[in-house]
Amino acid sequence: MRALIAALDDPCERVRAQAVWALAQTWPPVPDATPHFIRLLRDPDLRTRQGAINGLGNMEPVPAEAVGPLIASFDHPDAQTAHDAIRTVGAFGEAAKAAVPRLKRALRDRRYSSAAAHALGGIGPSAAEAVPALCGALRSRDAETRNAAVEALGEIGPAAVEAIPALLASLDDERFLARVETQWQAEHEGPASEIGVYPTTAGNLRAHAALALWRIAEHERAVPILMAGLGDANRGGRRAAAEALRLIGPPAVRAAAILAQAACSDPDPATRQDALQALDAFGPDAASLVGAMIYALGDDDWSVRGAAIDALTNLGPAAQSAIAQLWQIVRNRDDGLRVSAAGALWRIAGDLATIAVFVEEMADEHPDAAECRETCARWLAEIGPPASSALPALHARLADDDERVVSVAAEAIQRITGRSPWN
Repeated sequence: MRALIAALDDPCERVRAQAVWALAQTWPPVPDATPHFIRLLRDPDLRTRQGAINGLGNMEPVPAEAVGPLIASFDHPDAQTAHDAIRTVGAFGEAAKAAVPRLKRALRDRRYSSAAAHALGGIGPSAAEAVPALCGALRSRDAETRNAAVEALGEIGPAAVEAIPALLASLDDERFLARVETQWQAEHEGPASEIGVYPTTAGNLRAHAALALWRIAEHERAVPILMAGLGDANRGGRRAAAEALRLIGPPAVRAAAILAQAACSDPDPATRQDALQALDAFGPDAASLVGAMIYALGDDDWSVRGAAIDALTNLGPAAQSAIAQLWQIVRNRDDGLRVSAAGALWRIAGDLATIAVFVEEMADEHPDAAECRETCARWLAEIGPPASSALPALHARLADDDERVVSVAAEAIQRITGRSPWN
């Protein structure tokens, strides 16, 4: 790290830029880098300034002392630097409340309007004074600005209640939404059903506005709009609708049947996965649709099958009808979801035969299998004393090269035996 920090003063712009980006992308963040990032906001090189802004946005906890310098960068003569500083200040959350007046002004500048709205959303309820300005942005003819303003109002929440009429008007602006969809399809040269997720489609705008209505006032129109969105021609709109329903959770359970249909038959695997995750968020209220989750266990897509297993796991005993299909996955030693399926069986049926599966998979010494070893140890910790046959395997993991595996293995041993392995 000392070498990287020293390189920040190199006379060569390329060297400074490489060093600041390396520091910005280091995880966990390097606290000593904060004053250097602040200083480099004034660097003559654009790439270096961008790295400094990125680094400040990635710091945890957020360095409150950087808010003032970032606000000062809103006036930088280079528009890209100003744009990046405006957008990044939202990552500071409530700590960036002092930026709200300047962000309100930036909303009126076409170059920065979407970035300013995004930042106000990041600041959240502390940006409530910007609600009137954000309502004005809902009339923007720029789809990205309108979308960012919608999302910001949702993040502000109940304090944005005065925005409800403007949000409803944006949902009813069919002429604008039709223009957005037509323009989007023309720019991306293909039918909406075959193109990926973009934030400025009409379907996304509708879904985000509906979610904002729910977050502000649990508005009665929100869930029906999202249910309709699951039939959007654009997969981005369908995914946005499913994600919004997941975020609403059990209060949106009337959408469960439509989500189950999407989980089984939507042509896009990512949308099927999103639908399953939304059903998972409904918890026990989705138990009557366990059949759709079982059907998804046979999906061709690995991520969809994984989402189905997660949903069944969280249903617990209510998913008894999935036991046979889950054992089929467990018996296939080449299935990468074997451990997840064994965990589901433990959670659903308390099946102690899964212990042998966790022990077997935990013996994989490959560095890429560290996450799997950790997961197995977590399941053994959950099983507790009945997993005493796994103790030799867990003690072996105390010498694992991965610190997380060691930590979880030690926790599992303590839960099984009642004693710390380190005593």
